[in-house]
Amino acid sequence: MPIARQSAQSRTTLVIFIVLLVTLLALTFRMVSTFLLPLIMGSILSILFRKLYLRLSGTKLGSKRAALFVTLGIVLILIIPVGLIFSLAVRQGISVGRTLSESGVSYQSLSEKITNWPVLKSLGIDPESASTDVQEGAKNIGKYLLAALLGIASFLPNLAFEGVLMALSCFFFLVDGRRFLDWMKNKIPLDAEVRLRLTKSVVETSGSVIWATLAASGAQAGIISVAFLSLGVPAAVLAAGATFLLAWIPMVGGSPVWALGAVYLLLQGSVTKMIALIAIGLSMGIVDNLVRASILKGRSEMHPLVSLVAIFGGIEMFGIMGVFLGPIIIALLIAVMDVWPLLGKRAGLLGQNE
Repeated sequence: MPIARQSAQSRTTLVIFIVLLVTLLALTFRMVSTFLLPLIMGSILSILFRKLYLRLSGTKLGSKRAALFVTLGIVLILIIPVGLIFSLAVRQGISVGRTLSESGVSYQSLSEKITNWPVLKSLGIDPESASTDVQEGAKNIGKYLLAALLGIASFLPNLAFEGVLMALSCFFFLVDGRRFLDWMKNKIPLDAEVRLRLTKSVVETSGSVIWATLAASGAQAGIISVAFLSLGVPAAVLAAGATFLLAWIPMVGGSPVWALGAVYLLLQGSVTKMIALIAIGLSMGIVDNLVRASILKGRSEMHPLVSLVAIFGGIEMFGIMGVFLGPIIIALLIAVMDVWPLLGKRAGLLGQNE
């Protein structure tokens, strides 16, 4: 009887403990959910720059000074320039949106150009009707662009705060990341091999794939900004920012950006410049493949369809940070699925030949 009573008491204690643990985890998640994305991005940055940190920490700098040096470098070279470019791109976009949403001399000149196009008459299209449709479409695009960018601009202070939190997260993950992983080993009921595979999957995805995509996106953004400036297409910074983001999407890339630039040059009557921009845009795909191949160096890359779904799903769930987090989550899922046959055989759920 005492043994049965002790067993019942142990079960009661376990149930109460689990309820308390789940409650505290739920409250903690609710409390910090707003800051999870910058914290996760900080951890990703710490993974990307960990090799540099390890090299510096082996010198006279020590661990904390090395982490501070790396974090300041990330802030000065990456976060601040990206923030300034993003802010300038938003301002340029607002200016373009206001120009498109307001009628004026530009619409009158556009109307004259369209009505004089002989190709419209040969196709049986009324030039006056086409001119009106183009003007209305430009106004609607301008209003939509203006509203979207004004909404983004209202979040700039919040983005600045998240940037600071991201930098702090990166610093502490560099200093205490290994200690945190060691502490978590005994808290997560997973086999050592499973933990190793999951950790390796995160590191490889965050390292090779993200570095390759960052480099390819940066190369495309640089090419499109130089092309816009050279050919006289306005909003070069906005185009570079949009290209950098769109380059993360497989089979899409920066094609919408240079296509809009080509339409602008066509409306301006600059056919030669339009052809040049189209040629540059098509060559960006070759540059993208070359940059990715040089960084990945034969490593296995996520299938384009899987990557496409991961990025769109990540954006839907996490916003713009989803372009980073989506592929990482899918990589973790693939790693878990790869481990399952081993665990299934150990548990007797799968046959030896399955």
